[in-house]
Amino acid sequence: FALIPYVKLPSSTPLISNGAVEGGLIAPLALRPADFIVTLMTEVDDLKSATSNNRYANFVNLVSVSHAVPGTEGINATVELFSSVGTDPGTPPVYTLDFGMNFRLSQHTILDVGVNLGLNSAAPKAQVYTGISARF
Repeated sequence: FALIPYVKLPSSTPLISNGAVEGGLIAPLALRPADFIVTLMTEVDDLKSATSNNRYANFVNLVSVSHAVPGTEGINATVELFSSVGTDPGTPPVYTLDFGMNFRLSQHTILDVGVNLGLNSAAPKAQVYTGISARF
């Protein structure tokens, strides 16, 4: 379990910034029943409305389950349910079903790939992602 406060500062580029200071608190909990990892996470955000200068509370929740792929070494698969629901009437809720895998390339490097599938009209139909993490 952890409590992770965060603050987002605006950048000088309007294409990637809404010009507002925003922040919140993330509370993840990881459980390890048998050979699985179950992650429960909740997040509360203080965000600027996209349609006005008002602020609103946004609530993110997820449940994910991951497990090593049988017969492999260093490969894990994950399934996740995600929701993001806010109090701003102009911001619709987003619900997704997500699938991912990570591959341990070395002791310090992991490759992630996955797809997030939208479960409602406000969510993108599909988002493919990839990333790499390296520990120094």
